[in-house]
Amino acid sequence: MSKVTVLMSVYNGERYLMEAIHSILNQTWRDFEFLIINDGSTDDTQNILTSFTDKRIKIENNLINIGLTKSLNRGLDLTNGDLIARQDADDISLPQRLERQISYFKSHPNIALLGTWANSIDANGKTISKICPISDPSLLKWRLIFKNQIIHSSIMFDKKKVLTIGAYDPDIKYAQDYDLWSRILMRYEVHQIPEIMIHLRNHSENISRKNLLEQKEAEIRRVRKNLTFLLNKPISMEDAYNIRVAIEERPFLTSDELEKTADLLHELYLNFIGRLNPNLNDTSIVTADYSTMMKILASKHANIQRKGTYAILKKATQAKSTSIFEFSTLKCLLKILLGPRNISRYYHLQRHFKNIS
Repeated sequence: MSKVTVLMSVYNGERYLMEAIHSILNQTWRDFEFLIINDGSTDDTQNILTSFTDKRIKIENNLINIGLTKSLNRGLDLTNGDLIARQDADDISLPQRLERQISYFKSHPNIALLGTWANSIDANGKTISKICPISDPSLLKWRLIFKNQIIHSSIMFDKKKVLTIGAYDPDIKYAQDYDLWSRILMRYEVHQIPEIMIHLRNHSENISRKNLLEQKEAEIRRVRKNLTFLLNKPISMEDAYNIRVAIEERPFLTSDELEKTADLLHELYLNFIGRLNPNLNDTSIVTADYSTMMKILASKHANIQRKGTYAILKKATQAKSTSIFEFSTLKCLLKILLGPRNISRYYHLQRHFKNIS
């Protein structure tokens, strides 16, 4: 049976720390090591930690604050577990989280990384929203190229597999989780349990909220590395940013940017299918998602300039067998033929004929 370590790093986390620790100690799966790295805290964190007498808790103190990334790597060096579950000092794990994830690893021994869904809660523990990232394995792998889809505090990973790709990059201060997931997906399987297993605390002191710009820049740098690896050629930060904008369905400035991004996305799709090689059943899901992305790009391009739009749309329809009468395809074709200004007239006529019938 695999040994399990829960790994937490805390810096000045006195406000939520006790609740976070209790959520782990109250797990239905009882046999685990709970390693907590106190990263040079100056508040009451140390007193809270030493107030616990549970023998599963192991406390290590950093003499100075070295940051989350280096603290987690120090923790990995000290852990005895084969499976490592992450827990942040302000989040709450639901009672069956460890049991559910361990069971999943037993039935899926080839995976390296496993995330879950979450409830987003405020500072007082009130639910704000549900966070339900992609759970289909192939689509998850495809979308991870462009954007983080896995909640750090929800994950469990195979320590041996993760250490083969170098653990957390000590030179990365922000988005260190996305960087690690990206390197894992290039070699191993990544899965997600479509069940809420944690409560993710959303408050003003979150690292990701306090340093939002730095976090976004770090994510784009990782996207650039992902594209460079899969396309096997240098990719600029601008191109990486434009790809990210494309999948978030935000507007581009020029038709040239749209055309270049569409070409890169098409090449990326072909290389993804070839290099990461999802099985034939899963390929259709990725292909459908790629086709949707390309149709969105074609539609945006038609809003700016009709010339060149058909070439983008053609790539989308070639990848996925699509009927010309499919609404998204027809809409884009009408923009090409009529121009975006006249498309509203088409919708008016469509509604008119529906009313008649």
